[in-house]
Amino acid sequence: MKFNKITMLVLASSLCLTGSVYAATKGAYVGGGLGYSSLEDFSDATKTNNGGLGGLLFAGYNFNHYVGLEASYRIYDETSYEVDNFNFLNFDYNLKAVALVAKGYVPITDDGKFDFFGSLGFAMVYGKGKVMLDNYKLGSSSNDAIVAAASIGASYAITPKTVVSLESSFMGGKDGDDNDIGIPQSTLTTLNLSYHFA
Repeated sequence: MKFNKITMLVLASSLCLTGSVYAATKGAYVGGGLGYSSLEDFSDATKTNNGGLGGLLFAGYNFNHYVGLEASYRIYDETSYEVDNFNFLNFDYNLKAVALVAKGYVPITDDGKFDFFGSLGFAMVYGKGKVMLDNYKLGSSSNDAIVAAASIGASYAITPKTVVSLESSFMGGKDGDDNDIGIPQSTLTTLNLSYHFA
């Protein structure tokens, strides 16, 4: 299971937080990132495109050099699906999320400029699908849920206040029922830039 692996990585990272070098800058920070987003298949529908541009805006606070808290707003590229057993029906799906995660940092270099990090928390996700028959809209369905959220990544401090990072984040999904189409699992890989106020 994808989230079990991520949880193990985050816990392993926490065990490595020892030594005299530091990783993260203490205090508040803000930033954003752009990259590649991908949604998984639904239980009764298969995607017809592989994903596209996605992004996030985030703000956080590092309590010390090793542990912090971060909130983010994430947008995923629209994904098209074909309904299984009904090839003439398809729908375009949009996903957005607000996530809150705890972050742990592991320093890699003695000067504290380069580190690995992992996060674990939850996200409030909102998905909306527009059901189509050829080019005609038949209706729409929306759903929201609270799901697990996690990430792994690496960052480099260009200056004491400016940090660039590469991050892959993952969110769980929710099965649909007779009343809604559900929410697919998702992945977002971004190149981020953040400004630290301390």
